[in-house]
Amino acid sequence: MYAAAQRSACGVCAIIPLTQLFSVEYSVLFDLVNPGLCALGLPIALGGSSNHFRVRSLRAAGGWDAWNVTEDADLGLRLARLKHRVGALDSDTSEEAPHELENWFRQRVRWQKGWMQTLIVHSRRPSRFVRDLGRLRAWAAATLIAGGILSGLFGPYLAADTLWRAFASGAEGGLPWREAVDVGTYLLALVGAQAIVVPALVVKRRGRVDTPLGFLFLLPLYYFLVTAASLAAVRQLVARPFYWGKTAHGRSRSALRAEQPALTQRTLLSID
Repeated sequence: MYAAAQRSACGVCAIIPLTQLFSVEYSVLFDLVNPGLCALGLPIALGGSSNHFRVRSLRAAGGWDAWNVTEDADLGLRLARLKHRVGALDSDTSEEAPHELENWFRQRVRWQKGWMQTLIVHSRRPSRFVRDLGRLRAWAAATLIAGGILSGLFGPYLAADTLWRAFASGAEGGLPWREAVDVGTYLLALVGAQAIVVPALVVKRRGRVDTPLGFLFLLPLYYFLVTAASLAAVRQLVARPFYWGKTAHGRSRSALRAEQPALTQRTLLSID
């Protein structure tokens, strides 16, 4: 079960309960999104642990790409392109949530950079990508990877634009084109807010996290940190594309083992 972890004493983490919100985000991905994609037969970006493969399937896919810093996400797409199936097992593996801002930030920069690498690699030949996966599965895979990158890069800016449209006095004086754009923006913002809040409420209701309900309202602030990490990932992708920012693990074991239980990750199985 996902559990709340000890919060860092740093200034930012005094405002944003980092590990609590990381727990929610992690649970949404591994308890809802990935099992849901598996059930629909759609490609998924594998996580960094809790994976079991048939050796022949792994060899057919070429194994892990040592140059991709989220090599499991890339491998998930390559397995899908080779027509292998991935299923979610009713099993969990422990994963420690980072509770220091620097540690969390380093990990998130690596994740975002690796997803960018994955998108670049698999979009080199778009027609072949669509042919390998089929139109629906290719669209789903592109939405998953590109959506994760673009939302990280531009989410807060779009939220700020929505608020500006809602509260700023319109100099255009209610022109039809302006009203149409505003309505479209509000609808997109509503859908985006639901995509963040509803899954978080579901995992909370299922008891997969014990994060206090009030903390969920801090998710927008959490995603400002994700945006900062995404921007850093772009810079690092250009300057140090193969640099692997290590995540320091074992912090809770040496300090607050009882107060910081580990997260869990749903086990995934590659099936021919």
